Amino acid sequence: MKEKRTFWVNLDGDGVCQFKPENVEGLSDTWVEVEDIKKYEPKKRWLKFVDISNPKNKTKIFRVINKESLAWLGEIKWHTGWRQYVFDDGDKIMGEGCQYELFEKIKELKDVREDTEV
Repeated sequence: MKEKRTFWVNLDGDGVCQFKPENVEGLSDTWVEVEDIKKYEPKKRWLKFVDISNPKNKTKIFRVINKESLAWLGEIKWHTGWRQYVFDDGDKIMGEGCQYELFEKIKELKDVREDTEV
């Protein structure tokens, strides 16, 4: 059976820890222990979305940048032929369905790995 994980989260928004800090008493009141990290995890932790849209256009364009390295990863923009927003890295174009399938496969592999860890 999988062990239940708990996380320590700073409700001020500047930290999420997957371990119990050594000195719990020394933590400020904004740090709390939680079991469902998705409720508290800061949004957009790894990626920055920069609006580079032309205000005259109907649709938006967002440049996607890695927050740590500042590397350009691609753009989110409207694909007229597909009638949806897509992620375009200059080499591949992926719609929401493709990205969801990737997410599901990664989640499946993660779950299998967690079930086999002791």
